[in-house]
Amino acid sequence: MTSFLLRAAIVIISTGLLAAEAAPQAFDRAQLSQLGAMDQLPSANRAPHPTRALEGVVEGENYALGPGDELEIIVHGRVQLRQSEWVGSQGDIAVLPAGVVHAAGRTLTNVAAEIRALLSPLYPGSEVHVQLRNVRSFQVRVLGEVEHPGVYLATPMTRVSDIVQVAAAGARFPVEQAPEEVPSVGSGRRSGALRSVRLIRAGEETRTLDVLGAIRGWPTTIDPFLFDGDRIIVPPLASRVIVAGEVHVPGEHEVLPGEHLDDLLRLAGGIKPDAANQVLLRRSSGGGIRLIVSLASAAEAEILAGDRVYVPTNRELTHPPQVRIQGAVRRPGPYPLVAGDTVFNVLELAGGWLDEALPTRAYLVRGGQKFHRDAQQQRVLSIPDSLRTHDEWEYLIQASSRADGTAYLDLTDLEGPSNNPVLSADDVIVVPSRDDLVYVSGAVMRPGGLVWREGGDLDYYLGRAGGPTERADLRHSRLVLGSSGGWIELESGTTIGPGDTVWIPGKRRRDYWALLQESLSFVGQLATVYLVVTNI
Repeated sequence: MTSFLLRAAIVIISTGLLAAEAAPQAFDRAQLSQLGAMDQLPSANRAPHPTRALEGVVEGENYALGPGDELEIIVHGRVQLRQSEWVGSQGDIAVLPAGVVHAAGRTLTNVAAEIRALLSPLYPGSEVHVQLRNVRSFQVRVLGEVEHPGVYLATPMTRVSDIVQVAAAGARFPVEQAPEEVPSVGSGRRSGALRSVRLIRAGEETRTLDVLGAIRGWPTTIDPFLFDGDRIIVPPLASRVIVAGEVHVPGEHEVLPGEHLDDLLRLAGGIKPDAANQVLLRRSSGGGIRLIVSLASAAEAEILAGDRVYVPTNRELTHPPQVRIQGAVRRPGPYPLVAGDTVFNVLELAGGWLDEALPTRAYLVRGGQKFHRDAQQQRVLSIPDSLRTHDEWEYLIQASSRADGTAYLDLTDLEGPSNNPVLSADDVIVVPSRDDLVYVSGAVMRPGGLVWREGGDLDYYLGRAGGPTERADLRHSRLVLGSSGGWIELESGTTIGPGDTVWIPGKRRRDYWALLQESLSFVGQLATVYLVVTNI
């Protein structure tokens, strides 16, 4: 009986001890202070930097700890303890009652292993777990060709691609806008080189990253986590290639040195089911080389900046879209149309204009497409005749010629889009010669192009054009000079040169040149031009 009571008392005492051990409790800093261990620990049990609640799964082997991270240390088993500790400003973390562990710059996996090694001998029969409770946040700067450059908050779990997407889309407001000295190119939504993003990190060489590849999940791309103080620069898009036709993502794409056609087609989202097994490639260098590349050899066809690629359907492969250039050029005729081709591209293929050409009086006849009156034309039309400047009159003449899908082109100035528009199927470019035509337009019986005659005046060309109509207003006739595009008042005896245009207005007009916008079409009439060749 005595032995039974003794065993029962031992069980009760043991049970009480186990219950006491089972109750979760924090490490006793007061006891450690008496032992002098607190002198080695961070000064306060609080976050030295802004933090964020943990979201998602942390990859411990990739997560680098730093000041402001909060770790939770859990002892479970015979002893149950729980304590949260911050990584201090010096990079250390208190591991009670064992002492201090340096954590800054080390991975979570590595630090957790050291903490377990320190605490496990102190708590036999228990397991030690270490987990990340709160992550620190810090500032990184995103500059360059993004919609919202500036300073953004990030965490060690934020990758370069994450912050670039935020800055590019403006999904969140930055901490502060970028300073005024940060250069920006263009206006509106910016076009950055997402495959050439630069990451500048203290103590390391600048790295160039393919952020677009990381966003799309390409397996070979590198997308590092961000560090405090990182700077990200998105440069302007420079090495671009235009892709059109039977692809899922047509448009401009950035290519990297050494990439090939198969890489470009991957950028364009791949080909559609109706695509032909060959593509048309136009290379701007080397005089406008045209290549037909089989998809079977796409991995061998190198792509260069400035190339234009068209993926046709099988029908288009046998009947490709074309444009035509005619007149005073070295190689007139039809040319296959590649997506993005402009007047300059086709002129380059045709070998340029001849010496006798009138490049300032070239014109483009659209293949069934119409131009639309733009805001600038509306503004000039609203100005009274007496207040229009010489330049505004010239602009109005040019704009009126576009009313029916035909436009004057100055081939000597191809910088602006008005002189170097993107072409469409069946467009025709005409480059007239200095020594062959005078154009008669407006209120005449047979408007069109006439063979130039030395000494020919207004009366001569009116006669060749069948004479004026009943509505003709000869008092306000004008001569548009082919050599400069300027205009002068036209009277009998005025010298008319090759390439000049005689314009005869009609009497029925709301103001001085209102008929110009309503019925005049200088080069539109040239689309059906016929030459009156007379024997002199």
